[in-house]
Amino acid sequence: MRRKIFTLIELLVVIAVIAILVSVLLPALNSARKKGQAIGCVNNLSQLMKGHLMYADAQDQWMIGCQACKAGTKTWLGWAYFIVEAFPYVKKQIIRCGSNPVLPKMLSYATDWSWRCYGMYAPKDRWTGSYYNDRVEETGDFAVKDEDGTRAFRLTKMKGPSRIFLLSDSGRFASSPGVASYKMHPTFPLENSSAIFLLHISRANLAFADGHVEARSQSRLQSDGFTRMALEDGTVLTF
Repeated sequence: MRRKIFTLIELLVVIAVIAILVSVLLPALNSARKKGQAIGCVNNLSQLMKGHLMYADAQDQWMIGCQACKAGTKTWLGWAYFIVEAFPYVKKQIIRCGSNPVLPKMLSYATDWSWRCYGMYAPKDRWTGSYYNDRVEETGDFAVKDEDGTRAFRLTKMKGPSRIFLLSDSGRFASSPGVASYKMHPTFPLENSSAIFLLHISRANLAFADGHVEARSQSRLQSDGFTRMALEDGTVLTF
């Protein structure tokens, strides 16, 4: 019996069909991957807020802000250290979004990894500006800065905690563009020009003081008063 041999034209047709199928399927697969990353990020933030609230329950309703000194030292650490190691309520693996471009070596040392995480709202204008101060009547005067620079939030002074965002996708854009930053502000460039990061199909995930998490678009963030945000490609937008 003669063996059937594919002709060059038949092979080219097969290759063309495969190429078409790949071009059709790849966008769908990429979209599914991004949606999966967004869901993973929401889960991370939800667990982190549970950890922060457990910390507050153990600390007379004081929640750690973006930074503080390690107990008994003058070593400054980001918020993540205090709910991962000092009070191990959550795992280190969830302190940042998997979509954020952080190199593994950045998570190696206690004085380094705690700065490369989701951005904690740092209300710089609690003392100097307008974003926080303009909302005091609505959200309460809950931000505290000690003389040594420690930042903290007083939960009992929060009004409507479901309206107060505390953690978000973040990035630093003056150096190591996009790398996660431990603190951010809606209108002011803090550490290395940090900004909220629209990592998830033009949306950023935010965690609120009552524990819930939301994905918000650029237009929604603008209506919320955000004037600094960054796109997935690292472009920083200011309004």
